[in-house]
Amino acid sequence: MAVVAAVVVGVVVPAAPALAIPKDCSLTVVLINAPSALNARGSVYCTRPETYWVETVIYRHDSLGRKVKVAEGETKYNGHQGWGYAHASEPCSDVQTNKNYSARAFLYDARLVYPIEVKDATSSTVRGHC
Repeated sequence: MAVVAAVVVGVVVPAAPALAIPKDCSLTVVLINAPSALNARGSVYCTRPETYWVETVIYRHDSLGRKVKVAEGETKYNGHQGWGYAHASEPCSDVQTNKNYSARAFLYDARLVYPIEVKDATSSTVRGHC
């Protein structure tokens, strides 16, 4: 009589962003016209130590409402508590004055090999000028 045994090895991964941590951290983004550039800052505040990645992206809107990524910045934090930031900047020489711009910040759970998006925030739209 032969005995057959099977072993299944797996990794439990959060199935949805709602299950990911740092879901309790706050996320905001601002887009600012400065004299030298169009700047965006994504801000995260965590009340307890978290491992996360914050990304900030500046988009230019075309006449059909489509968005083109023109600048981005990211910062990764490991076991960080308090404020965390990611900055993006589009130099004034590249800003098109006849276009609208907006910014978006993304918060990712970075505990695993592949980051999982937890939440995002979008800025108001501004006219391109410095």
